Amino acid sequence: FIQGRRAAIVLSGNGDSLPITYGRQKRFAELGYNAYAIDYRGYGNSSGWPSEAGIYLDVEALLNYVNVREGIPAREILIAGFSLGSGPAAYLAGKFQSKVLLLLAPYTSIPEVAKTRPILGLLAPLVWTTFPVKWFVSRLQDTCVIDYHGNRDQVVPFEHSQLVEQAAAKTVLYIRRTFRNGGHLIPDIFLQQNLPRDIKRCEDRA
Repeated sequence: FIQGRRAAIVLSGNGDSLPITYGRQKRFAELGYNAYAIDYRGYGNSSGWPSEAGIYLDVEALLNYVNVREGIPAREILIAGFSLGSGPAAYLAGKFQSKVLLLLAPYTSIPEVAKTRPILGLLAPLVWTTFPVKWFVSRLQDTCVIDYHGNRDQVVPFEHSQLVEQAAAKTVLYIRRTFRNGGHLIPDIFLQQNLPRDIKRCEDRA
């Protein structure tokens, strides 16, 4: 989905595919971003078998593609991740010290989610992965992190956002907003109301 001059990478949740991610891409396009997404290996129309290392390779390849196509430094590309996508998004932000990282319903790590919900159907196929979001965020040096989470999330407990924020270094601007009485999915209206001003805060800081 191409529109505007800035670039964003939108990383989906477990079980999502490009048609579902398209709605979030459109939201970024309306804010003037060229918005890119992929199906991780083993997801949607992509071949192969999903693995943590493989997904890291997939998203890094996407970032390198956007970097070349758009002529935008990797650090300038906004990284967004929803739920499972918080892991690879935080990985990219840590490796390239991205200026802006958007996390929607993030977790500290997959094992920590499994501990709080021993039988968690949505994440059960991925309990062998780690995706240490909290650790990745702790390594950020000068990133603006935007974190939206529903306080009644039954998939990833709301407290995970609080723990991720606590791990962020003092040099990181952390903007955390609560979707009141909301569950795991962050609705488009919430993004419409908050994302433009929060991105502006990040840009003003830079």
